[in-house]
Amino acid sequence: MFSLVPPPAPEGSGLLWCFQPIVDVPGGAVLGHEVLTRNAAGDCPFDADLEPRARRQLERECLVGALRRMRSLGGELPSTAWFLNTSPEAVCAPGFPELLRAEAGPALLPQLVLELTEREEVADARLLQHRLHELAGSGVRVALDDFGAGHSGLLTLVHTMPAFLKLDMSLIRALNLHPYRQHLVRALVAFAANVEAVLVAEGVEAWDELETLLAVGVRHAQGYLVGRPAALPGAVCPAFEAGRVRLLARTG
Repeated sequence: MFSLVPPPAPEGSGLLWCFQPIVDVPGGAVLGHEVLTRNAAGDCPFDADLEPRARRQLERECLVGALRRMRSLGGELPSTAWFLNTSPEAVCAPGFPELLRAEAGPALLPQLVLELTEREEVADARLLQHRLHELAGSGVRVALDDFGAGHSGLLTLVHTMPAFLKLDMSLIRALNLHPYRQHLVRALVAFAANVEAVLVAEGVEAWDELETLLAVGVRHAQGYLVGRPAALPGAVCPAFEAGRVRLLARTG
């Protein structure tokens, strides 16, 4: 359960927050950043064996800590979209909208994208829809994470009507070698265009993958090839920019 009681100070939690860019490849602009939580070893702090109550508390701490880290950057924070991982259960918990508004503040709130990550089926689809509609009134948008894998399927797509669809890396990995998957991704490109959603390829790590993504119509990408998580958000790194320009020159 979420509450408005402040969590432990982020600096005392052992957690760190970093930013990974999402890039419009043909245009070269940064669409936004995913805000990632890491422990002192640089790993994701979530353990598959965490019991539900502990997971909810950790998820809350990660969300609040991310928002406080972003606000602490002040003028260093670019005007872009900020993708924050959260679960449908968290969104449905008592006090979530109030907590989000209080921690984000009126300036940051319209730039937030709730990246819904599912570990199980949505328990109360009607409440989830109500909460997301309420938050949309403040400008908060929704992304469906890991689309094409696990529980992030068609029913959740219908319930949430996300502004962003993030293709799971299992669809992206070695995409250039799998024509069947290419046909599937091409179909998802058409679907996203029809519902006015932005399609983002996650986990892009190779130029061959990126070239194939562009060929089937995916223009937004995230992954180690594009940029690794960093302590501060920023522009596309020079190495990727140079490679991007060469790729576009070669493929037209």
